[in-house]
Amino acid sequence: MNTLSKMEVRVLLKLKGEETITELANELGLSIYRTSILVAFLKRKGLVKIEKEGSIK
Repeated sequence: MNTLSKMEVRVLLKLKGEETITELANELGLSIYRTSILVAFLKRKGLVKIEKEGSIK
């Protein structure tokens, strides 16, 4: 089963086009470390794409 946590859903809802981990962390009020982990989980699930420069799509 491939369900999303409440925090993963919050991350997805906050994404507006391309953003950096730092920008997203600031919007969510989370640490950069925690945000990075959440985005990595979403990437593994195929829900976001990460560019080399660090932007999230």
